[in-house]
Amino acid sequence: MATIAKAAVAAAEASGAAGADPVALSAFFLRPAEAGAEYELNVETLKAAKRMSTHSVRATRAAPVEGALPAAPTVQATVTLGTAASPPTPGLSSPTAGAMPVLPPPEQCESIFGVYGGLSSPSAFPIALRNDARFDPAFVSRVARAVEARKEAGAIPGQGSGFASDLPLSYDCWLRFPPLLVGAEAAGAGAIDGSADARSVPGAARAPYRGLDALSLLFFSDSLPPPALLGVLPGITWVPTIEMSVQVRGEPTPGGWLVLRHSTRFVTDGWLEADTELWDAETGRLVGLGRQMAMLMGLPGQAA
Repeated sequence: MATIAKAAVAAAEASGAAGADPVALSAFFLRPAEAGAEYELNVETLKAAKRMSTHSVRATRAAPVEGALPAAPTVQATVTLGTAASPPTPGLSSPTAGAMPVLPPPEQCESIFGVYGGLSSPSAFPIALRNDARFDPAFVSRVARAVEARKEAGAIPGQGSGFASDLPLSYDCWLRFPPLLVGAEAAGAGAIDGSADARSVPGAARAPYRGLDALSLLFFSDSLPPPALLGVLPGITWVPTIEMSVQVRGEPTPGGWLVLRHSTRFVTDGWLEADTELWDAETGRLVGLGRQMAMLMGLPGQAA
């Protein structure tokens, strides 16, 4: 989603339209994206006002050979741009607004990816390497026990038979970008996980942490497994998103942490909603909200 928004920002800058930061994004995922494939982004400005501009962005798989017929679109999105540092009415906030989730300090928390079995390998879950996500150790232990219990009970990947009763359909965690590899190592490994059980590359140099900004909120709103997945592993292996909306409510502290709350209230015959809250840990302010509609399914390739 950050790439979609960046295309809109570039179009706005080129045309002189208002807005340098994403304020809202709504996207429909029409077809599965292909890892490693090239995509073309077509941007159309729908509205250019004084404070904000709105753009349509379509992502389409690039033609494999010159002259080939264009592929059908993969993602269709609408992006509204504004200025995150200039809210409409500063200081006007509802007294009933929720509070930032409470977690142990980041240095006392740990990664959850190892409990998924096989996801400790970067090639198995590449996006995990773009997150420094740290969870309460007690929660990680609960997930590990639930996954092992389902395996012992004979759960088969792709054939889910219900939820683990001892796991909530929600989780909280610390979140930021990991340190980046620099030099030759970066070409083969990309970013590495900076959490307590980091999967590092021996001898690799690290650059400073990439700072947070409005665009990063779009990435983090959909960079971790959906909470409903924790309760059905290993029975469910694919959770495709159908529609997703993200709101940017403020600028995060560039060098700080985010606190994420990811939750699902209703799962109905495999349909689910996943809600995301992103809080600036430095200020305790809500800076991002997201909601997506998705499906709990079996193996990739099952008809969507």
